Amino acid sequence: MEKNKKVSQKIWTGVSFTCLFILFIWSLLWSSWLFFAILSNDPNIANNIGYQIHSWNDAREWPSALKKGANWWKLDLHFPFDNSQMHNLSICSVQQNIPISHRNDSRGCLLFSHDIPVVTSDWYNTTFDLLNFLSDSRYRHYFTSKDGFYIALCAKMHVGDICEDTLAAKNWMSLVDEFFVSANETISKYGLNVTFILDGSATSGGKRDCLQNRWANHPSMYIIYLDDPIAISSYWGDGKRLIISNQPVINRFPTLIIDVLAFLYYGKFRESNWPMINWEPDKQSVIISSAKAYVNKGISVKGGFRYAINLDPIHFQVSIGSITRSAWNERLSFSKSSQRPLVVATQDAREETIWIWIIRSDSSDVVYLEGRGENGFF
Repeated sequence: MEKNKKVSQKIWTGVSFTCLFILFIWSLLWSSWLFFAILSNDPNIANNIGYQIHSWNDAREWPSALKKGANWWKLDLHFPFDNSQMHNLSICSVQQNIPISHRNDSRGCLLFSHDIPVVTSDWYNTTFDLLNFLSDSRYRHYFTSKDGFYIALCAKMHVGDICEDTLAAKNWMSLVDEFFVSANETISKYGLNVTFILDGSATSGGKRDCLQNRWANHPSMYIIYLDDPIAISSYWGDGKRLIISNQPVINRFPTLIIDVLAFLYYGKFRESNWPMINWEPDKQSVIISSAKAYVNKGISVKGGFRYAINLDPIHFQVSIGSITRSAWNERLSFSKSSQRPLVVATQDAREETIWIWIIRSDSSDVVYLEGRGENGFF
């Protein structure tokens, strides 16, 4: 009995020592992380929060996106298919935005659509529209800016395994090859500063090894839970192509992935000239929570921290204004009768003081504003 008691005490002592050792190592790592976090704290971190317009697949919206300053885009490049998992030529043949000479292409077509294209719609925009838009003299100056213009193509190719030697896979690759040849010719001809980025099915991630050396001049997006985890910090294997972080913002846990990546100092992405993309937060509260987490960490990503948004760019900038301080977004309290008009002062980008006051409110939805700056009234 005494012998068993001594054995039990030894086991308990060993377990206790192991636990204390693990706790010591964890404390050391945590202290080191805090130390380096303090050293790398960027007081201006909120200034590099931006956006990428997400799934703006309707060409009618593109001019307004340019005028609102959007130079990071994501378009969904869909390869139509039917129930037999073959490319669907019937959808391509009725598309009004495909040149007549290409509507019956036996390879199919590439349409801009987030959802699966349907034959009852003949208005999908196409890669032909994009090339025409880039070369349009009315908008060309936007694409020659020294700041660059970036278009991510989120390929949606759901016909079997891309790397299998199927007719559908061959046709899809051929169409994408052809697009990039035409795009490069357009960029060269007009001296455009446009970069195409691979996303979705077009990346070499997700075990699509056959794409490892295909379209090699174009950077690729990296999604932590779909691609090789080692690529977070490595440029070997898939990591040499997957160089732009592209992570979801989870509505129920908006800070989760930011917390994980920040603990890793954002891996190779921190010092990259490419921004980190955070996709599709759909509520202001989620955007604010996520942005606060990034700012509070104090670890600035060199290339910027962009949200892939489905809303209007100006709406987004106002929604996140409380974090970036680049827009005014405050709840105002005033009486509907405007017996106590609210007067506020702010500054524009030129540091000119602007006075704004509410002069009348007919309802809770309609507010009339007047203002005065140093250069007069508006």
